Amino acid sequence: KLRRDRKYKAKVYRCIGHGIGDAIRVDLVNCKTDDIVVSEWLDDLPHNVEMAGAVTRTSWKGDAFNVTFGRYDWTETVELPENKTIES
Repeated sequence: KLRRDRKYKAKVYRCIGHGIGDAIRVDLVNCKTDDIVVSEWLDDLPHNVEMAGAVTRTSWKGDAFNVTFGRYDWTETVELPENKTIES
Protein backbone atom coordinates (compact mmCIF):
# COMPACT_ATOMS: atom_id res chain seq x y z
CA LYS A 1 0.00 0.00 0.00
CA LEU A 2 1.44 3.35 -1.04
CA ARG A 3 1.71 6.30 1.31
CA ARG A 4 -0.08 9.43 0.04
CA ASP A 5 3.17 11.20 -0.84
CA ARG A 6 4.35 8.02 -2.64
CA LYS A 7 7.74 8.07 -0.89
CA TYR A 8 7.12 4.71 0.78
CA LYS A 9 5.06 1.61 0.23
CA ALA A 10 4.17 -1.11 2.67
CA LYS A 11 4.13 -4.78 1.74
CA VAL A 12 2.28 -7.21 4.02
CA TYR A 13 3.18 -10.91 3.81
CA ARG A 14 1.58 -13.99 5.31
CA CYS A 15 4.45 -16.40 5.86
CA ILE A 16 4.06 -20.07 6.64
CA GLY A 17 6.98 -22.31 7.50
CA HIS A 18 8.41 -24.89 9.82
CA GLY A 19 10.50 -22.41 11.82
CA ILE A 20 8.00 -19.53 11.93
CA GLY A 21 4.57 -21.15 11.99
CA ASP A 22 1.89 -18.88 10.50
CA ALA A 23 3.00 -15.26 10.82
CA ILE A 24 2.58 -11.80 9.28
CA ARG A 25 5.56 -9.68 8.19
CA VAL A 26 5.54 -6.03 7.07
CA ASP A 27 8.23 -4.47 4.87
CA LEU A 28 8.35 -0.69 4.45
CA VAL A 29 10.02 0.13 1.14
CA ASN A 30 11.51 3.35 -0.24
CA CYS A 31 9.75 3.79 -3.60
CA LYS A 32 12.60 5.79 -5.11
CA THR A 33 15.36 3.24 -4.47
CA ASP A 34 13.23 0.11 -3.86
CA ASP A 35 15.27 -0.50 -0.65
CA ILE A 36 13.60 -2.10 2.36
CA VAL A 37 13.77 0.49 5.16
CA VAL A 38 12.03 -1.58 7.86
CA SER A 39 11.14 -5.27 8.00
CA GLU A 40 9.18 -6.47 11.05
CA TRP A 41 7.35 -9.59 12.17
CA LEU A 42 4.07 -8.61 13.86
CA ASP A 43 4.37 -11.25 16.58
CA ASP A 44 6.93 -13.46 18.26
CA LEU A 45 8.13 -16.43 16.22
CA PRO A 46 7.15 -19.19 15.94
CA HIS A 47 3.54 -18.00 15.78
CA ASN A 48 0.95 -20.76 16.05
CA VAL A 49 -2.37 -18.96 15.53
CA GLU A 50 -3.78 -19.31 12.01
CA MET A 51 -3.52 -15.87 10.40
CA ALA A 52 -5.49 -16.62 7.21
CA GLY A 53 -8.00 -13.85 6.68
CA ALA A 54 -7.00 -12.13 9.91
CA VAL A 55 -5.81 -8.86 8.34
CA THR A 56 -8.88 -6.72 7.78
CA ARG A 57 -7.46 -3.21 7.31
CA THR A 58 -4.17 -1.50 6.54
CA SER A 59 -3.47 2.23 6.59
CA TRP A 60 -0.76 4.86 6.74
CA LYS A 61 -0.88 7.53 9.44
CA GLY A 62 2.08 9.87 9.01
CA ASP A 63 5.27 7.80 9.37
CA ALA A 64 3.42 4.80 10.81
CA PHE A 65 1.81 1.90 8.96
CA ASN A 66 -1.06 0.20 10.80
CA VAL A 67 -2.28 -3.37 10.33
CA THR A 68 -5.62 -4.22 11.93
CA PHE A 69 -6.63 -7.79 12.69
CA GLY A 70 -10.43 -7.97 12.72
CA ARG A 71 -10.85 -11.46 14.13
CA TYR A 72 -8.66 -10.62 17.14
CA ASP A 73 -9.61 -6.90 17.35
CA TRP A 74 -6.06 -5.57 17.66
CA THR A 75 -3.86 -3.19 15.65
CA GLU A 76 -0.08 -3.46 15.15
CA THR A 77 1.98 -0.46 14.05
CA VAL A 78 5.24 -0.44 12.11
CA GLU A 79 7.04 2.92 12.11
CA LEU A 80 9.65 4.37 9.81
CA PRO A 81 12.95 4.91 11.60
CA GLU A 82 13.41 8.53 12.70
CA ASN A 83 17.15 8.57 12.04
CA LYS A 84 16.80 7.70 8.33
CA THR A 85 15.71 10.36 5.87
CA ILE A 86 14.74 9.81 2.29
CA GLU A 87 15.52 12.52 -0.26
CA SER A 88 12.54 13.93 -2.14
